[in-house]
Amino acid sequence: MANNSASLALPSEGAVTASAAQSPLSKLDRMNAHATEQILEQVGWLNALREHFPGGIALFDDQLRLVFCNDGLKRLLGYPETLFANGMPSMEDLFRFNAGRGEYGAVDIEKVVADKMALAKKRLAHRYDRERPNGTVLEVRGQPLDGGGFVTTYLDVTDQRRRVRQLEALLVNFPGGIALFDRHLNMTLCNDELKRLLDYPEELFADGMPSMEDLFRFNAGRGEYGDGDQEKIVADKMALADLREPHHYERERPDGTVLEVRGHPLKCGGFVTTYLDATEQRQRVRQLEALLNNFPGGISLFDRHLNMVLCNDELKRLLDYPEEMFDGRMPTMEELFRFNAQRGEYGAGEIEEIVAKKMALAEQRQSHQYERKRPNGNALEVRGEPLPGSGFITTYLDVTERRETQEAIAHMAHHDALTGLPNRFLFLDRLRKAISSVGRGQKLAVHYVDLDKFKPVNDTFGHKVGDELLKAVADRMKKAIRHADTVARLGGDEFVILQLHIENISDAEALAGHIIKAVTTPFEILSHTIEIGTSIGTAFAPDHGDDVDTLLNKADKALYKSKENGRGRHFTFDPSME
Repeated sequence: MANNSASLALPSEGAVTASAAQSPLSKLDRMNAHATEQILEQVGWLNALREHFPGGIALFDDQLRLVFCNDGLKRLLGYPETLFANGMPSMEDLFRFNAGRGEYGAVDIEKVVADKMALAKKRLAHRYDRERPNGTVLEVRGQPLDGGGFVTTYLDVTDQRRRVRQLEALLVNFPGGIALFDRHLNMTLCNDELKRLLDYPEELFADGMPSMEDLFRFNAGRGEYGDGDQEKIVADKMALADLREPHHYERERPDGTVLEVRGHPLKCGGFVTTYLDATEQRQRVRQLEALLNNFPGGISLFDRHLNMVLCNDELKRLLDYPEEMFDGRMPTMEELFRFNAQRGEYGAGEIEEIVAKKMALAEQRQSHQYERKRPNGNALEVRGEPLPGSGFITTYLDVTERRETQEAIAHMAHHDALTGLPNRFLFLDRLRKAISSVGRGQKLAVHYVDLDKFKPVNDTFGHKVGDELLKAVADRMKKAIRHADTVARLGGDEFVILQLHIENISDAEALAGHIIKAVTTPFEILSHTIEIGTSIGTAFAPDHGDDVDTLLNKADKALYKSKENGRGRHFTFDPSME
């Protein structure tokens, strides 16, 4: 920033001395020197800002004549040095100069000057944005001073307003409601969709944005949170809000609408909350999640030229993008593709060919959803959606844990190929979970089942008949147990049954009896009448053990006792079998 000390050299506090003849004030009428000194004393803060203020400053006396200004003012407003050739211009001179060069549009110059001077003479504090013909947006603040003077500041907020417009575009296209609160939990921003989803009347915003407490009280008053003491409800909700903790939940409104609500604290102490209508559009809501920092994944926004204009830190973390990629400016989509191709993110291939193909797809501006597995093993769910104006928004969610869980479940769900029964892996998993959830006063039983006289069937009739017999046995066992129980084939002619929710040992004995009867009833297998039997050993949890290996071992010992005593029997484990 240029040093403006020359044009802003102010006298020290106290009376104007003879040295004032060498300062900018020497150009002022000597008759106004004392009044000017008083004005400068009233704005003493300007001394500290004169070398560091990043914008323009103008000070007017009680006659609305310019006392001084800095170079930043001349630069921001395009004031030529010739305007100051005969001394400082008055406020009226500046208005006439601006009107004459079309700064206020096509207007009657003298009428505009008169109108503006009439406003200026009211000495009212003001603040507004002014867009110059060259597109520069200035934030203008004016403040009257004691004694009748006036100070005005000008800040270049072009980039800030551009970002605001981008944010507003995001808000308009966001498929839900968004509310932003400052560190005092006063609302500073919301979109129309928020008002629609929550049925907020316009009169609620008549005096400006409401506070979070105002909204809680309004909702409580119309029964949005159910019955109860309204002030207690408001106090409880404000106590939660004051914790500034992230949250994610579903809220059902009295009209039946289901809203997915996400809240996330901001570093500045504020809070952002999003509301998505999950009643009928849950799938689309997942595609276009919250566009601010509370989004639980990575998010990037590209303009119509496919230049990145926004991304969050989670995107950089998920995709291992180094900070130096974002130094000075945001990368383009093509640069991101090239960076990824060079580090092998897309696998082997000629780098420029890979980039060209991906850019060709991007140029089509088509919605897409797919999973991308990174070289580090992480799985990302990628969703892209075109925006009005040919921009593009892409979100990245880490689904590694979800996919690993799904793969584990799929692996555990394997069943015995012959009988269709659960295999050992699935049975052990169910047994392990059942043991951990056995309630007080309840038991579960593990029945170890071994077929009697099965080997002679294979030897006499062959394995085909033996296989069909095993399938018939499995079918009878499945019919003998309850829906909540599990019968599994461990291998060969060995089966095991998990019987849940046993209140009496007699329940297990009854099931064992049913199994023995079912298996000893003759089978008709491929035109052969086959008679076999079965022996069963049973162990209980928690009586005989509270882990898988112990229970199976003790059920196996009880089975051995059954076979020792003539087969076709059922024994329950007891310590004498050790």
